[in-house]
Amino acid sequence: MFSELEKGVRSDGRCGPHYPLTNGQPGKCDPDSGGPCCSTDGWCGNTPGHCTCNGCIDYRELERGVRADGRCGPHYPLTNGQPGKCDPDSGGPCCSTDGWCGNTPYHCTCNGCIDYSDLERGVRGDGRCGSQYPLTNGQPGKCDPDSGGPCCSTDGWCGITPYHCTCYRCIDYRDLEQGVRDDGRCGSGFLQDNGQPSKCAPYSESPCCSWYGWCGSGHDYCSCSGCVDFRGKKLK
Repeated sequence: MFSELEKGVRSDGRCGPHYPLTNGQPGKCDPDSGGPCCSTDGWCGNTPGHCTCNGCIDYRELERGVRADGRCGPHYPLTNGQPGKCDPDSGGPCCSTDGWCGNTPYHCTCNGCIDYSDLERGVRGDGRCGSQYPLTNGQPGKCDPDSGGPCCSTDGWCGITPYHCTCYRCIDYRDLEQGVRDDGRCGSGFLQDNGQPSKCAPYSESPCCSWYGWCGSGHDYCSCSGCVDFRGKKLK
C-alpha cells in the first residue's frame, strides 16, 4: 500500500491547506476514489459542493489535465493554473479556439485548434506527416503503424505503397516500432531505447547494416565482415 506521503492523501478524508500531511503539504483527495474532490471546508467527496464550487479542487482534473465542464485552453485553466486539456480518448479530443472540447473541424483542424489525440499518438488527423506537417506541439507528424497508412512518403503523406514505405527517405513506422531508426543508422553504435542495437528494415531498399553503422544495400552493407543482412530476419 502507498503511504500517506506517497499519495498525498490523508486517511481521515480531510484535504487542503488546513489539513496538511505529516510533511506539511496540503492533504489531497484520491482521484481514483469515490471522493476525488476537495471542498472549501476540507472534505473529500464527489458532489458539486466538492468538485465544481468556487475554490473546490477536482483531483481528477489535475491528474489528467481535463476539466469536467468540457472547457479547455488558457482561458479555462485547471485549479493549478495550467490550461485545461481535452481527453484524447473521448468523443471530444480537440480544443477549439474559443475553449470547447469537441470533434468537428472547428475543434480539430482550424488554425489555433489543438487535437490532443494527435499529441498523444503523434499522428495528425489529416493524413499528413513529416517535418513539414508538424503537430500542434511542433514535433513532426507521424503515421499510425497499426493503420492502413503506416508509412510517410517524402512529400508528407501517410500510405502503404512502395512510394510511401520503401523509397529513399521514406519512413515506415512499423519498422520504427521494431528497432529501425528513421535516420538510416544501425548497429551497436546506435542503440534503441531498450539498449539493443538498431536494425535495418528488411523489406526496404536498405536492408543491411554496414560495419560503419549505416543501412544500405550491396557488398559493403550486406556481405562484408561485420555487416548484418536483415533480409529473412524477423524484427522483434
